[in-house]
Amino acid sequence: LPSLKILTTCSFTVTLLLSFGDGFSLSSAPVWVFVDSRSRRTLRFWVVTVCSMAPRRRPREGVAEQATRQEVGDAPPPQQTQPLPQDAHSGIVPPPPPPPQVAQGLDMTHFLEGMAQFVAQHRDASVPQGGTGRVLRKFLQFQPPQFLGQPDPDVARAWLDAVERTFCSMECVPEERVLLASYQLQAQALTWWSAEWETTFQSRPLRQIPWQEFVVSFERAFCPTYVRTERLYQFLDLQQRDSTVVQYRARFVELGRYAPQIMGDEGLRTQQFVRGLRLELRQALIVARVTDLDAAYQTAAALEADTLRTRARSAEVQT
Repeated sequence: LPSLKILTTCSFTVTLLLSFGDGFSLSSAPVWVFVDSRSRRTLRFWVVTVCSMAPRRRPREGVAEQATRQEVGDAPPPQQTQPLPQDAHSGIVPPPPPPPQVAQGLDMTHFLEGMAQFVAQHRDASVPQGGTGRVLRKFLQFQPPQFLGQPDPDVARAWLDAVERTFCSMECVPEERVLLASYQLQAQALTWWSAEWETTFQSRPLRQIPWQEFVVSFERAFCPTYVRTERLYQFLDLQQRDSTVVQYRARFVELGRYAPQIMGDEGLRTQQFVRGLRLELRQALIVARVTDLDAAYQTAAALEADTLRTRARSAEVQT
């Protein structure tokens, strides 16, 4: 086999120095570079052009030996040998044709050229990522808010509720919730979570941390017990008074986050909502026997609108 030495590498062509006996020949061979999109390893395929060159012209061994023996006077009769085919003009013996295996290997050049063209067309294609990347991109499409760790229990609770609504919208599995929620923690909240993850959760993988355990730790840090107790009492004592039904319902839902036992039961939360309405609305809903919060809200809002229109007509008549 000829010895192979690499001289220079330029772009996608490599110049080779092939040595055959006493002679040398320069040849250029194309180089294709393929990149594995998953492992990001670079694979190089070297396609070397088969080169042939004539060895230095030497006298054939039989002719030289016969001339020498004739000079010393002891020349045996020349042996009959099969004549080798020679070039008609140069007298140089041409090299034998390459074996079928080499010819087939050279034909692979066309295949590799096609592969190089395919890679060139798709080199800018996006690289597929793992499942975590897909879930995170889907989560961020809903634009969930970030939490900076403000010392405001209402802001903390509102962030927690917004994240949980996002989980429901994207149909997030429980194992991914802590991973996604912690991604939205910034500033002081991120500092807290780093310490909490190392101490309370002992650096466990995020997918192995139940969501409820995260919520308990989060509320303990940003919604202290005394604050949650105070908000619970405000919820139980909430009255409509001078506010509209729309305003009353918004405050009812906001404080209801601190009373999950009541808000989790349709009958209890409906009774609590009706109990805080003004007297005339409360009596009308009791007669209507509403059984769910949405029906109670719609009925109370409609009655309030009728009452306001009646008062407006009366005022116009008096004027």
